[in-house]
Amino acid sequence: MTIEAVLSTTLALIIKLSASQALQNLRPICGVADELEKLRRALYSIQSVIGDAEERQLKDKAVKSWLTELKHVAYEADNILDEVNTLVLRRSSDILNQMKNKVSDLFSLDNPILFRLLLGSKLRNVLKKIDGIMIEMHKFNLTVGTQLPQRNRPQTHSFIIESDVIGRDEDREHIVNMLTTNFSDDKMLVVCVVGMMGLGKTTLAQLVYGDLHVQKHFELRIWICASDDFDLEKIAKRIIESATGKQCDLANMELLQQQLRTLVEAKRYLLVLDDVWNEDSHKWEELKNLLVCGDHSSRILITTRKEQCSTVMDADMVYHPKCLSEDSSWVLFEKSVFGRNAEKQPFMEKIGRSIVRRCRGLPFTVKALGSLMRFKKEEREWLSVVESEIWELESVEDGIIPALWLSYNDMPSHLKKCFALCAIFPKDYEIEKETLIQLWMANGFIQYQAETDMEIKGHEIFNELVWRSFLQDVKEVRNHTSYSQTVITTCKMHDLMHKFAQLVMSDECFPELGCVELKTIPKGIRHLQVSANASSFLSDRHRSIGTILFPNRFSRVVKKLEFLRVLDLQLSKIDKFPAWIRNLRHLRYLDLSQTSIPKLPEEICMLVNLQTLKLNFCHRLTELPKSIVFMCNLRHLHIDNCLELRSMPTGLSQLQSLRTITKYVVNSSTGSDIRELQQLNLGGRLALYNLHQVRDAVIAKEANLDSKPNIISLALCWGASDYQSYYAEEPAENAEGVLEALKPHYGVKMLSIAHYPGVAFPLWLRDVKEFRNLQEVHLEDCKGCLQLPPLDQLPLLEVLHLRQMEGIRHISNNSKSSAVHAFPALKNLVLNNMRNLEGWFAYEELEAVQSFFPSLILLNIDECPKLKTMPYIPTLQELLIVRSSNETDTSFFSGQRAYFKQLKSLNKLTIERCEELALMLGDEEETRAMSISLQNITICYCNQFVSIPGIWNLPFVKHLEIYGCSTLVSWPFMILQGLKSLKTLCISLCKNFTGLSSEMHSSLEDGYLPCLEVLDLLYCDALLELPECLTLRLNVISCPCIKSLNAAPKCLTELHVQNCWELVSLSKDVGHLSSLKHIELNDCPKLRTLPEGMQGLTSLQLLHVEKCSSLEAFPEGLQQLLHQLKGLTIRDCAELERRCKPGGEYSHLVSEIRSTDIGNTGPKRSTPKQASDPR
Repeated sequence: MTIEAVLSTTLALIIKLSASQALQNLRPICGVADELEKLRRALYSIQSVIGDAEERQLKDKAVKSWLTELKHVAYEADNILDEVNTLVLRRSSDILNQMKNKVSDLFSLDNPILFRLLLGSKLRNVLKKIDGIMIEMHKFNLTVGTQLPQRNRPQTHSFIIESDVIGRDEDREHIVNMLTTNFSDDKMLVVCVVGMMGLGKTTLAQLVYGDLHVQKHFELRIWICASDDFDLEKIAKRIIESATGKQCDLANMELLQQQLRTLVEAKRYLLVLDDVWNEDSHKWEELKNLLVCGDHSSRILITTRKEQCSTVMDADMVYHPKCLSEDSSWVLFEKSVFGRNAEKQPFMEKIGRSIVRRCRGLPFTVKALGSLMRFKKEEREWLSVVESEIWELESVEDGIIPALWLSYNDMPSHLKKCFALCAIFPKDYEIEKETLIQLWMANGFIQYQAETDMEIKGHEIFNELVWRSFLQDVKEVRNHTSYSQTVITTCKMHDLMHKFAQLVMSDECFPELGCVELKTIPKGIRHLQVSANASSFLSDRHRSIGTILFPNRFSRVVKKLEFLRVLDLQLSKIDKFPAWIRNLRHLRYLDLSQTSIPKLPEEICMLVNLQTLKLNFCHRLTELPKSIVFMCNLRHLHIDNCLELRSMPTGLSQLQSLRTITKYVVNSSTGSDIRELQQLNLGGRLALYNLHQVRDAVIAKEANLDSKPNIISLALCWGASDYQSYYAEEPAENAEGVLEALKPHYGVKMLSIAHYPGVAFPLWLRDVKEFRNLQEVHLEDCKGCLQLPPLDQLPLLEVLHLRQMEGIRHISNNSKSSAVHAFPALKNLVLNNMRNLEGWFAYEELEAVQSFFPSLILLNIDECPKLKTMPYIPTLQELLIVRSSNETDTSFFSGQRAYFKQLKSLNKLTIERCEELALMLGDEEETRAMSISLQNITICYCNQFVSIPGIWNLPFVKHLEIYGCSTLVSWPFMILQGLKSLKTLCISLCKNFTGLSSEMHSSLEDGYLPCLEVLDLLYCDALLELPECLTLRLNVISCPCIKSLNAAPKCLTELHVQNCWELVSLSKDVGHLSSLKHIELNDCPKLRTLPEGMQGLTSLQLLHVEKCSSLEAFPEGLQQLLHQLKGLTIRDCAELERRCKPGGEYSHLVSEIRSTDIGNTGPKRSTPKQASDPR
């Protein structure tokens, strides 16, 4: 970080301590006022020449060394002054008196005599060092300069708008042709884009990824950032998450590889691996082996800076994008500088083109310089950039080009230090905006101003950094919290900017260190993120560390770090509050989320500087300390999902700095009064619980929610948690009046109301004009309400979840005039356990209104037994219908035979326990509209569609799953013959399914299911026989009756057999499957032999045999192939293990295999039991 930034922080603290009120609390230190004044004058003198010194340090090592020493002394001064300020805070509050009996001499600063001796001595020592630095400073003849005033920019540019990509049309076309052209080679192709940092490789890949031709050509598109950590498990998880759009929590590599291969199995996919650094061919082969099961016309697009990567990853085609031409660079520069309406002076183009030429055609550099020049209006300002000595540097450490130094030096000091701290995050890390601002605050980078909240200033700084292109990829992510959501803003840093931030912070910040790197930690390190136990590598010489992040682990080494300001211990395995934390008197940010601590000690209030305390998902936390009300600087208290927290400390209203409290639990017995919120200026997310204990609307009104404009998400719950209603013995009184009084500010975007016992919703929720900003509404268990508010008229509502609303009969109660534009923006609708819901409109004649749900994408109808109609929703892409398992009303949907007729865009359909709808799939007229778009069908616990079969004329369906169908005995031939494009077929939990069907065998021979690639037979207790269908992957799992795998599809590439306890043999044809690459046999205790002739498995790469205790030897043909395997696993097979271990008959063959796992005991075999739903 620049010394200018450090000095500005220290000077601000000196000014604060020089105030008369602060000096009054510092009387024990003799001459403190004089010493503070001396320090202030010295630092101001140094600050006047810092600009010249920081530019000269790039070429003058002596100046650089002087600046480094100055920085260390400035930090030392800052720590001492912070100690002084801490004492001022304690003495100006009532903490010492309150805690006198509980805390004695924990802090020497609280002893006036010791304080006078220690702090006085420290201040004088710092002044002595500063004097020496000033003497040395005069030797450099540094030029006194002034910083240009910060310029305000037009409001329209507070967030950067991504400019159209310039000069890459030819590159895009070339790569698209590479990806979509069908080549004669019958294999997946790898295309590699190689180029230097800042050239725009990622942007080019994004252009290709979003190209319309590419979208149509590939069935599945996957994008992941591979970064420099090419770990197979991490890569597999990212691919699964990108392909499914859901978080992957699988921790077992075996499960990961199975799901990954299932996702890409036989699909024509495009996988983009962005920013690859891997130079280990073995790692690439491991990943590639999991991907080859896709369609041969699949493509992998790699972007990398290293030519060696393209060789290691066996690229079929390599593309080298060129730098932008000078003309294209100028167009991009113009867009960045002038926008649409900005004034262009005559001198600007001539000087600007000179600047552009120095960018050497690198798009990122052009944009960075454009951001720098945007508000420079004077010719001298433009000339100062083009004539700067920085351009004389060929490069600045590790390829960082001079243009970024110019942009960086142009920023005011508060922006420089905020940007530089971003170096603590790993490359490609998705940074949460709120957390980043809190870290800036904790490090003193955002100074307190009485007229402006630090958070507001933090948002301005964030936007400024985005506007200047130092941060990018800003997006809003919906984060699920219980039954409601909050929106999190995230950003990333371009690789070039991340590298630059690391250069700026090279002597202060170490991101994501392992044990090896930790040995090289320099003395002056300030910010550290550790991914390994660092206790043996940190010592007293590292006492200056101010930020330490231990994601997923805990280390006691932090006891030594007395100057810590940021401590992140989330996910640490601690079950009680570490006592030493209360000694960290400088601490501003503490994260103990997802730990097992049951409570915090009362002594925590001694952390008077603490601004942010995070305790999310601390499921054992039962209470907060009463003394928390004395933490006068506390601004953010995060306690989401602390389910055992049943009350709040009395007196929270004293925390006038508090800006966020994510959860407040009313408890009349402990004095947790909702009126505590009255004077608090809260924002973000607020969830109120136990509202049944608020019995007076006047008291509720005093919470003053309608005067809190910064609250974005509000949850109101008449219970102790989202999952628990209030107790029957505590009946709610005046619930309607209380809810009416809890009216939020009209700016709220997300609203959740749960377990509300009233009979009507409040008047304010019916005012669609005032609450037009609502984007998301969750209503749950409001059993007494008979009518919904006019949610259909909210213009911005995108998400609506209604659960257990037993009194609701219709979604909309509006007249025809207001129904014309019902739910204009709604995209996600969930109706769960709405037992009495009968229709969409109270007026039946409006059911055919075609503007109802004009934007809806996802519809989930779960246990709504009386709902009999489906509105016209041409935009719907995903539909899930679940009927109550104990519902006996046979009229469900019987009155409508046009349920699917209007679903023109439906892609995914799930039907569970709804016989009538499943039967409709055999009605060609009913399904005609969705026959082109529908690709995924899941049928659960429906029986009649099998016993009364019809041909499903759905030629584009690719994936079919049938669960829990007890009437399914043989292959559903009638259903399957209409599914010409079917690629994946899964039959699971069908207890009577035997697989026997002569009709199916003959039909398959005639070419039915010509595209089938994956066949899954799971938990089918009666399965006896497999079909001889053509498939690439066969999974037979937990089918206890099958004795022989009678079929061996000729094109099979993978065979997985698990938990088949009666299995005795495999098909004799297995040995002739020349395409078979992977065999897994797991928990088949009666399998005694493998078929002879397995030498025909010429493609076999992976063999996994586990818990097959009767299998004692490999046939001779398989023995001949062992040496060519890439992976072999043998577990819980005693005799096989003996033969494969050193000294055994197969040991010389196994020794040549790259990856082996012989004899690692797995879990004991489970006994047969009733299968659970594998979904």
